[in-house]
Amino acid sequence: KKRELLPECVVIFEPSVEDEEDPEPEAEEEPEEEAEGEDGEEKPPKPEPVKPTYSADQVPETVGKNTAWPFGPSSLLKAEARDGLAAALEEAGVRVVRIPITSGGVDEAIAAASHAVDPNSEQVLNIDGGELPEDGVWLEGVTSRFCPVSLRRESKLLPGKSDFTVTFKRRVYRLFGEEEAAAFARSPSWFAPSLPDSRCPGIQAPPAFVCVIGPKGSGKTELSQSIVAENAGLELLNIQQGLEMPEEEAARIQAQKDAKAKAKAEAAAAAAAAAAEAGEPEPEPEEEEEEPEEEPEVAAKRKVGYLSKRILDIFSEGKGLVLEGMPPNAEETAAILEAKLLPEVLLYIEMDEEQAVSRLFVSPGPPPPPELEEDEEPPAPMTREELLEAIAERDEARKQEIRDEHAAASESVSAFVEALGSLNVVCNMLNGNAARRRVLSAASRRLAKA
Repeated sequence: KKRELLPECVVIFEPSVEDEEDPEPEAEEEPEEEAEGEDGEEKPPKPEPVKPTYSADQVPETVGKNTAWPFGPSSLLKAEARDGLAAALEEAGVRVVRIPITSGGVDEAIAAASHAVDPNSEQVLNIDGGELPEDGVWLEGVTSRFCPVSLRRESKLLPGKSDFTVTFKRRVYRLFGEEEAAAFARSPSWFAPSLPDSRCPGIQAPPAFVCVIGPKGSGKTELSQSIVAENAGLELLNIQQGLEMPEEEAARIQAQKDAKAKAKAEAAAAAAAAAAEAGEPEPEPEEEEEEPEEEPEVAAKRKVGYLSKRILDIFSEGKGLVLEGMPPNAEETAAILEAKLLPEVLLYIEMDEEQAVSRLFVSPGPPPPPELEEDEEPPAPMTREELLEAIAERDEARKQEIRDEHAAASESVSAFVEALGSLNVVCNMLNGNAARRRVLSAASRRLAKA
């Protein structure tokens, strides 16, 4: 009604659906009211509550409890009310900017609102296929090939993808995914700390994160130890140990099981005593309930949660990490990728199966004498030729086991490298057939270059 009081622009901060959904209160049973009054007259029915409606000509004075229109906590403005309010404002000629509150938090949302309402703010341009136009000079963003949104939000150096290449003030940025690209477009100055007009403080790069993998016998453990020894501030973590349940968690779960078993035993003893006092037969013990088997995907996410906690603890001490080994199965690999536990550099060692055999096979010598029953006659002694033939057969069987294990491990390494390579992680191959000192020298050069 009073158009002169309308602002030029209104910013509506919208929480996520999960944050906005309130649990429905339990319906209280209301006492049944008498249909007739004291004089026998029928009582009029209760009027139904009227939902507020918004239009350009009729804007309510308040929205929600003690909230002056149009400003107030967004939690009091549900989605339906916000839509109606936005439509009324737009109909009245007011510019409406809707900013989602994402995982970046309120500060990021405020930065996005500042960028949206500033008439002089430069917009973000999407580059199809990552190929920059040839007009002018394009500089790499301060985060280089890494995603600035992931660095700002999660302190993670996640590699950007060419499909999500954008430019802002003649600088090139590559984002990790659609969500990150949308966040950067909303508030680029929040994620571009090198620019003079940046509204955020300088962002420090997280500690180094290197992963070393390879089949058994490739020397990945020795290589990992050498990298840690030659570079101060790095800590070594074996991935199998990282995926294990912490001792405190295991002790807590065991204590819960013990307490449950103790309570069950005390209840059974009390029931038996009561039955004996009443002269009744002792009740049969209850059958033990089998714990439901954990789904592989759920177990993998739980274990990766332990690994993530250990990695964050190392980073919180200001140390870098050399993670040795790779996930043992596909479920844990998928959980690691979903959790975005991506290294800056992956070093993977490849070697031939015969090289693996020469490193891993050790002949145990002559076969032991066969175990005999009490009344069994010992067999005739073997001739030299028969003994050598038996040793050769046993050794060849063991060598074939090593070949099969090496083939399976090499296939797993290739799949893991392919998965990380698809996310633009730098993957450097090292020739495991070479001498160990050459492998260590090559690894140092690759890390320095990365």
